[in-house]
Amino acid sequence: MTKEELLRPRYKIIALWPFEPKTSIGNIFTRPDQYARVGQWSSMWHWWDELANHPHLFEPLPWWKDRKLEDMPEYVKVIETPDQKLIKGSVMKIIWINDGWGRSESGEVFPYTNCFEPATSEEYEAYMQTTKTVK
Repeated sequence: MTKEELLRPRYKIIALWPFEPKTSIGNIFTRPDQYARVGQWSSMWHWWDELANHPHLFEPLPWWKDRKLEDMPEYVKVIETPDQKLIKGSVMKIIWINDGWGRSESGEVFPYTNCFEPATSEEYEAYMQTTKTVK
């Protein structure tokens, strides 16, 4: 998945709501593309912005939550550093990541998936260029 696809807002149905009986608890809605106003998404545009106003029905999902392993990004960028072990803004190549933790190519284990956002290979290459030392 691309960085943009991973960062697209999503909501998980945690309770049924009266105006849409065809859905089930556990279904995940991803915000539709602005041009995809046909088919199943045509009616969704009328109430998408209301989902956040009903936390008893819809749980907003962070980009990493309830994703398949194969959908996880190859690179991540540090956006928070609660334990100050990682440099904010650094970009890492990931060899394994799930809902709760991951491991970088360099062997770094990070227990807080919410401290990262997906990154691209271009961002990784640019970051690696800034970390090279001049001999």
